Amino acid sequence: MTLRKMIKTEAKASLRGSWGRAILCLAVVAAVELCIHLVDAAAMALLGYDFQWNFTRMSFSYGQQFFTLPALGVTAAAAVIWLLLAAPLWTGCRSWLLELTDRRAHPVSHIFWPYEGKAWLRSAGLVMVTRLSTLIMAVLLGVIPAALLMLGTGNLPLAGMGALPPLLSAILTGAGGILAVAAALLLWAWWQRFTIARILLCEKYHLSLKEALRLSRRYMKGHKWEMVRFDLSFLPWALPSLAVILMTGLFQRTIGVYLFRFDLFYGPSMFLLFLVTLLVLLYVAPYYGMARVMYARYLYECGQWEDGAAASEPENAGQTEDQQQAMEEQQPSDADKTVDQLIEQQQTAPAIRNIVFDVGDVLLHFDIDSGLEKVFPDYTPEQRQELKNIIFHAETWKEMDRGTLSESAYFDRLRQEYPHQAEDITKAEKGWYECFTPIAGTVALMGRLRENGYRLLVLSNFPEKAFQEMTRRYLFLRDFDGGVVSYQMHLLKPDPEIYQALIYRERIVPEETVFVDDKLENVEGAAAAGLRAFQLKDCQVEPFEAWLQQQGVHTTLEQTT
Repeated sequence: MTLRKMIKTEAKASLRGSWGRAILCLAVVAAVELCIHLVDAAAMALLGYDFQWNFTRMSFSYGQQFFTLPALGVTAAAAVIWLLLAAPLWTGCRSWLLELTDRRAHPVSHIFWPYEGKAWLRSAGLVMVTRLSTLIMAVLLGVIPAALLMLGTGNLPLAGMGALPPLLSAILTGAGGILAVAAALLLWAWWQRFTIARILLCEKYHLSLKEALRLSRRYMKGHKWEMVRFDLSFLPWALPSLAVILMTGLFQRTIGVYLFRFDLFYGPSMFLLFLVTLLVLLYVAPYYGMARVMYARYLYECGQWEDGAAASEPENAGQTEDQQQAMEEQQPSDADKTVDQLIEQQQTAPAIRNIVFDVGDVLLHFDIDSGLEKVFPDYTPEQRQELKNIIFHAETWKEMDRGTLSESAYFDRLRQEYPHQAEDITKAEKGWYECFTPIAGTVALMGRLRENGYRLLVLSNFPEKAFQEMTRRYLFLRDFDGGVVSYQMHLLKPDPEIYQALIYRERIVPEETVFVDDKLENVEGAAAAGLRAFQLKDCQVEPFEAWLQQQGVHTTLEQTT
């Protein structure tokens, strides 16, 4: 699963149960903006500028010359009102969505918090800086494409020349169109430099506008086109509205021509277009807003981690491999160090804050033979071994862990492949959970770590139905503060993306996180992601607890005093 898909999945999960409130938040902002536009239009009407709503262009149009001093004054006043009223509300909406990503659902009234204190002015200032700088960049990027288009269409005649030849006109128009699209994409990418600043004003209340803009430009460097591609991935949602437009045009040019009534479908088609667009927006607007703030926060936190890594870069980073190896040989090993040196080493390393547990053979012992003996007590060892080979050694088991194949579908497939043992397979389907038994040592250690204030997370390959059943049976599996189970993300350890999913979802610092697993390849994958990883062998908790203590983790309740 790519990062883009992962963020979209997380956005939908965060909105679950709060979609209606998210729509209401956006509706409040839209209503405020509509009121401002209506007041602007009414003021223009009082000045004698008749206006009407153009349904084909979806815009206001005025009957008289617009560029006069009174008209510009009204427009400027409306822009200032918008900055002071609507801009803070957009900051409030982003803040509401960000809180929702942390599973903190606030009432809709939370979007009004930017009106308190300096957040009001910072929000208005950010919008003003964004729009003015974007306007300047748009003018700079659009000069050449606009000139070529005007030359090609004859709207900018050259002195001493008549109409351009058709071929030259087509070439100029085509070149202008291509350059206009390129300029629009460049402008879009340039506009992304303000992405992180928008969420910094939501979360980092102590930051000034200048500092927020500086950090946004810094952390968005190299990620602008990434955000453009992310925005473009939502364009397919415009297809329903486009389909209505194309369908209307087709009907007007067929049935409408036949009946000599070109406007026959105009009213119904506009209503259908409005309805389809509204329904799409009700779904996409909260979804897109949530996904975008989550992506921005991810990029900001990645930038912070990179800054932290750069600050902690070792002094020998610029040395050759031979020089580094020679220095390592001169350094004493942990076995040769004194107690004071080990304590000093622990004090300089980042403190452990998060403990990530696997489930199978770490918290729950997975003993297939014992489980099958409970389910089939009258069978011989040979018969149970045959069932074991059929059920637990199938390649499709991984698909069940991945969440791409349900448990019922998996066993249905087995019954089709082995019809002569369908009854035994059905019995195993109902009883294979008996293969799991708690490992007392790690369960007790988990409880002590929770009492000592550590954050407990889970990262495990597990089928959905089985994990839900284990959570129902064993209450300690409900004590996790979060984590990732393979079926949720359709990823399996040791896939590097599942570790990144954990880091992103729980916003953990890898150097402050311990991971324990029974499989070496999973431990190596965690270590490659920057986590401090340990392999638990044969369900023996004592070596793991000793290793935790070496990492500076308090594993006994007496150490909390």
